[in-house]
Amino acid sequence: RRILVAQILKWEKIKARIFIPDELSFEEGFKLNFYENLGTRDFNLIESAMAVSGFINRCKKEKELVQKKILPLLGFQSGSKILQQLLSLIRLVDEWKMLVVKKEISLPNAAKVSSFTPKDQRILFKAVSDLKLGENKLRQCLEMIDEICRRDEISFEQLFTSSPFTQLAQDEKLNITEKTELFRKALKARRYPEFTRQEEKFQKTRKKLTLPPSVRLEPPEFFEGDKLKVTFKFRSPEELRSILEKLETAAYSEALKSLLEML
Repeated sequence: RRILVAQILKWEKIKARIFIPDELSFEEGFKLNFYENLGTRDFNLIESAMAVSGFINRCKKEKELVQKKILPLLGFQSGSKILQQLLSLIRLVDEWKMLVVKKEISLPNAAKVSSFTPKDQRILFKAVSDLKLGENKLRQCLEMIDEICRRDEISFEQLFTSSPFTQLAQDEKLNITEKTELFRKALKARRYPEFTRQEEKFQKTRKKLTLPPSVRLEPPEFFEGDKLKVTFKFRSPEELRSILEKLETAAYSEALKSLLEML
């Protein structure tokens, strides 16, 4: 682009400066490189992490200065949390860095992954890379994995080489969506065993009500509350009357009493 501009301006020569080794200090060369690139393109998250790390760790700039002056230039708000998250990306192994560059993982989730050891990061990548996890589901999985390993005092390797994770990894009959949901369900059962048992008991008892598929009967979140929630859809007055009749029958059933006793 610079050559095209020079041609439009009818320049015959373009000045260039060549620096010999040690002519520039690290800080001078780093700043020259940073602003040169910043003026011509956007930085991805890994490059942004390298930039702020370079200013702080190599140029010895105060974090507060980098936070106020450099983050806005990179397109971020000047917050200490964002700065810490960016700095943490330096600890990511290459497999996770590639996902960050491809924008397949958010900054907060990448920062969480970076808190794990390089070995655990690679084990984690192998366990989840073939799954279809959105940002919220990935965040939940990362939190559960971390909490399980801390509580049970086990490594990531021990967790993912246990049942049912080994069976899931080897089952070729499952599609990505099925495998993802079973993976999350396995983590949830391991992290919240009592809640999972209660949930399974609730589901089993709810089936006894024989409600139409259009009717949803749900417990309070984590069974913390004393009320059940009913929602339903209908297309006609006749369908509505049918649903109401089913609900009235359910109101007198022993199954409903059992469901209420679980709360």
